[in-house]
Amino acid sequence: MTSLKINVANILEVEPGPIRCITLNENTLKLALFRGGKFPAIEIWDVSHIPFMEKVLTDLEKMDDQASVESMVWSKNRLFSCGLHGFVLEHDIIRLKIKGRVAATSGPVWCVGVNPTDTRLAAGTEDGFVNIFEVLEEGLIYLKVLDRQEGRVLCLSWSPCGKFIATGSIDSIRLWDVEKGHAFQRLMTGRSKNTETIVWSILMLEDFFIVSGDSRGIISFWDGRVGVQRHKTNTHKADILTLKLSSDKSAIYAAGVDPTVVLLARTGRNGDKWVKSHQRIMHTNDVMCLATHGNKLFSAGIDADLVVSSFPPKIVTKYPPLPQPSRMSLSIDANQLLIRNSHGIDIWRFPDENQAELVKLLELKSRKEDSVESASQSPTGNFLAYSTLSRINFFRLSTLPNGENLELRKLKSRIPTDFHEEADHVFPFLHFLDETRVLALSADAQYALLWEIDDLVANVSCTILKLSSKLKEELKNFGGAIVSTVSASGEFLTIGNSKGTALVLQIVTTNPPSLKLQSRIPTYRHIATSFAFHPMKPLLFLTYLDHTVKVWNYSTHQVIYVDKVTKQNSELQPILSCKWSKDGEMVALHESDKIYLLRVEVSGEQPKKRKRKTSLSGSTAQDPDEKIHFQIQSCGNKYKFVAFIDFNGKDELVVVEVKPNRLIEKLPPAFAKKRFGM
Repeated sequence: MTSLKINVANILEVEPGPIRCITLNENTLKLALFRGGKFPAIEIWDVSHIPFMEKVLTDLEKMDDQASVESMVWSKNRLFSCGLHGFVLEHDIIRLKIKGRVAATSGPVWCVGVNPTDTRLAAGTEDGFVNIFEVLEEGLIYLKVLDRQEGRVLCLSWSPCGKFIATGSIDSIRLWDVEKGHAFQRLMTGRSKNTETIVWSILMLEDFFIVSGDSRGIISFWDGRVGVQRHKTNTHKADILTLKLSSDKSAIYAAGVDPTVVLLARTGRNGDKWVKSHQRIMHTNDVMCLATHGNKLFSAGIDADLVVSSFPPKIVTKYPPLPQPSRMSLSIDANQLLIRNSHGIDIWRFPDENQAELVKLLELKSRKEDSVESASQSPTGNFLAYSTLSRINFFRLSTLPNGENLELRKLKSRIPTDFHEEADHVFPFLHFLDETRVLALSADAQYALLWEIDDLVANVSCTILKLSSKLKEELKNFGGAIVSTVSASGEFLTIGNSKGTALVLQIVTTNPPSLKLQSRIPTYRHIATSFAFHPMKPLLFLTYLDHTVKVWNYSTHQVIYVDKVTKQNSELQPILSCKWSKDGEMVALHESDKIYLLRVEVSGEQPKKRKRKTSLSGSTAQDPDEKIHFQIQSCGNKYKFVAFIDFNGKDELVVVEVKPNRLIEKLPPAFAKKRFGM
């Protein structure tokens, strides 16, 4: 058994962007969160099993050159957001673009909410207006605006019947009749030491029962029918920024600047009393938002971690702000690592016989700091391609005489005259098929472009790949691609969606160039998180959200191996990527905190067609002439926040790791509590 050298590189600089707001789609179990900071984006997570980041939306509306998302909400499986720019936006989560925008009446929009039937959307603005929009298939249609109030509308909540709205502002809460457009109750919160009380969060329950959280750290319970405060409880030492009702409506979660998450349980004969139950300390900084599903609580805030907790039993799992593994790629012949940042690209060279340390060869910033959606480097490192929201750029790379820097030369690229949709599509998948050919696949998987580099004339030509009729039929309800990879030969491409379906496509480069359906992998109950092609055989390695691993023979259309990489349920993290070694004898998998090595034993020829049986261990029984077996080996728990792995040669594994301390150092100061004796 050959020994494997593991080369760990701590070169990845991650900016822990604070999570400002989250919203959960109860139908599809998709969680949308907005991560602010230097590199703002909306992330779509699948939380049906283990939370896994599927997509990143960087096409956002800006205010003073800064993206702004103050609140988000799902309606009919569609995502809407608002911000200081004064618009209510609809996001196309398949094409990763803004689908539509509607201006709200007067100024920035602080909050949005939908009624229980998902037919109307309310938006609260800076100047005290509540805008009501009707949610139709073609988009949002302005319906009415409620009477203007004094001060901004910071939060709102619809009543369970959908006829009333409760809004929170400075020093007061108002109840609105949506049909009449008037406020029929005004509830005064009072002040502490003559300081304004800001109502940051509000819930409207059945029977006009209202719950509010404010800047004093107080949760107040109101009877909206008579306009009086029933009781209040001081749960936090600072502002309460978010309240969330549990799925069974038996508990309320509260958190804020004081990062303690407090649970209030419903008691009393009529269930009209709420008492402080237990608390959880899971964050180091402000908790900005909460979401619930079943007994799971999703919390996030300034410390940039998405935390999933449940009680009882008490289980807390943190998902750090790591970039997707697709942001990095390795050029083996050039011994170089490409790292795609949100607004640029870095290229590093690994140590060799001539140098003992990692050297940064290139630091490229995109034009006007456009978001970089995808990037790829040719196998020998001579060419670079990257895509933004509006175009695809190509460069020729050459090493300077000092050997420690790269020189860039931009190549001219042309789009076919019959392709006018490029500006309306994002291309998050770029793959070098060989040294001079690049495949670009759109987010919705409906368009594929083949680019050919002519180095002599510094030009790049483009051809639209024609989709076969069988492939078009498969892609009708595919719903967009979330993961993709290409074979070493550049002949095959695989894509997977958020429904557990994966396709292997054949790339035909002869005239006319086209994409054909090679094989359809049976739909699994969980999504595929990563793929890896065997370097020599027609085999595809797949990992799934529940830690199931499979090997699919896309020549015979059979599963030849299936098993599970198991851990304790309380420690589960998704498998982020998999890589096959260059000699095909080993597969490496990684989570954020662990690396697995699967050593392969393959013998025999292609199996004959006969009835197949599945063994109890999970491996598929085939002809005795063909056997495949993986010996699973864990590399221990010494790794933390692994962002990328790949084989750099036959006996070397490159690991890109982020040290937790480097993330903590970049966080703002946490809320300070007085402790006994201090």
